[in-house]
Amino acid sequence: MSRYLILILIHITTLAQAQSILDQSIRINITKQPLRRSLEIIGTTGGFTFSYNSTILNKDSVITLPEQTTTVRGILDKLFNGRLEYHENGRYLILLPAAPPKSPPPVTEPKHYTITGVILDEVTGDKVPDASVYDPNRMIATLSKEDGSFVIKLRSSAEPGSLTISKEFYLDTTIHLPTGANRLTILLSPAISTSPVTLSSTSR
Repeated sequence: MSRYLILILIHITTLAQAQSILDQSIRINITKQPLRRSLEIIGTTGGFTFSYNSTILNKDSVITLPEQTTTVRGILDKLFNGRLEYHENGRYLILLPAAPPKSPPPVTEPKHYTITGVILDEVTGDKVPDASVYDPNRMIATLSKEDGSFVIKLRSSAEPGSLTISKEFYLDTTIHLPTGANRLTILLSPAISTSPVTLSSTSR
């Protein structure tokens, strides 16, 4: 045998040994065989040995694979449909239960803060019921109660929020929420008044 032929044979043998078990193509034809026997046939055909804990397999499964040429990985994917993982160790192919799918990250609810306050008539000091209090940017609204009080829940944001107060016979009023204030006293000017609108705030 020539030296060149010997080198070619060595090269082919090296390539065969280096080929992944999972990626090698084999021709297989299995008809109504138990799963354990089917794995033996696949391993013998591909020149490797399966290693697994028998408790992870359905022993009652009967396998039929029509004659085909495909990769070992393709065959196993058909048999187990993602339920098992495959790990190579030399000429052994180890079957293990697949890791459970990762849960999607929890949806983070936007942070909120609550503003409470009371709405008064600037001229008389009377409490103003049924005034509309809303956030014009986030379309969140509420009404003041009989005693002029209101509670509104706003989403936190990097920018200071604002509220618009509207009531029949009063001037519409938009205020910028003071930083750190969670209780407001809002004075509404009657529509016929020319007095400026004032705002006072106190921290709870």
